[in-house]
Amino acid sequence: MKDWAHVYIKLLTSECCLKILNEALQILNGLASFYADLIGTPNWPSANNKELLTLFLLKLYLSSTIIQPTELVEYLETPGSYMLLIGTKLLMETETDDKAQNIISSLNLSEFDSNDKLQ
Repeated sequence: MKDWAHVYIKLLTSECCLKILNEALQILNGLASFYADLIGTPNWPSANNKELLTLFLLKLYLSSTIIQPTELVEYLETPGSYMLLIGTKLLMETETDDKAQNIISSLNLSEFDSNDKLQ
């Protein structure tokens, strides 16, 4: 029973993470579009379309480069890398982990320049 309960709790946590990420990605996508219309789009060659731009921002956030997502990670009891994998699958409409990991790997965070006002 204990093992079954542990697996069930993990599934519930994943489902909760999926629902929250789905809503968060829609908001992030809207903010990215809104600010792109106002001030322009940063030039990140690895994020050359709307979905990749949103995913780049999510990867940047979860990488702890600018902000520490500790509270989110603790609340969802889910590592940032897993949240990024789920977000990639949602945004890019891919079902396999391998395809999602390839997309994540293609996003080069070294393109981000914190000194650039547009970024």
